[in-house]
Amino acid sequence: MTLKILFDALHYEPEVDEVDSFIEDFLFWLDEEKNYAVGRLRGKITSQNLSDCDVLFIFSPGEKLPYSEEEINVLSKWVKDGGVLIITRPVKNFEQLDSLTESFGLKFTQSKAESYAFFTDITKKLMEKYPVRFVKYQGVLADHPISKGLTAVAEGLPKFRLHPYFIEISEEWDVIGASVKKNEARPVVAIRKCGEGLVLALGVLYLFYLWRSWLKYEKWEKKKGYIISNATFIRRVFDFIEKHVKNTSRNS
Repeated sequence: MTLKILFDALHYEPEVDEVDSFIEDFLFWLDEEKNYAVGRLRGKITSQNLSDCDVLFIFSPGEKLPYSEEEINVLSKWVKDGGVLIITRPVKNFEQLDSLTESFGLKFTQSKAESYAFFTDITKKLMEKYPVRFVKYQGVLADHPISKGLTAVAEGLPKFRLHPYFIEISEEWDVIGASVKKNEARPVVAIRKCGEGLVLALGVLYLFYLWRSWLKYEKWEKKKGYIISNATFIRRVFDFIEKHVKNTSRNS
């Protein structure tokens, strides 16, 4: 299926100048390998801009915030009608994104996890081997097709000291990624149904910035005992979105 994805280039701001072009690796992968139609939104969100779009990807927002009330209303209606919103943590101006995200029961925080990775599912084997370490994830992580049977997803390699950020969510969300701070498991990645549509929230950036590296390690993800599953996780995300878009009434 050819998903039509719109990347919000107007509000995008790189975390540091050196990684500005790295998001292009991920967008290129969506375009060339996944055969999706990837466009760039360089103006405000309007119903016309979203009318021929399946997915809006708001990545690293930091420029020209906050979103206007009109944009928020248009986006909310589009999602409820079947659109898919993917949004990552802001690079700055966290509080200026609240007016948009709180309409979906979501808030990004400036609180970092203690680990460079987050867990997506706690397998029976992990629980049996490390019950004290992983019992805290019970009741936090959802049983979801994106994350089921996977283990950890890294924001960056340990030497980079890049840690995911926590998100705050309402009860309508399914947590598909959680990490720990002060011995408490908290959400990092979550997904929810909103009307006919979906919203996926990720408290990460470098999972996408370092996409070329994760693809190089993808062959290791199939090996027994290797717990990092970055490429597999993202592939499952888009498989799930494809299935959702195919089955929504707006595309039937």
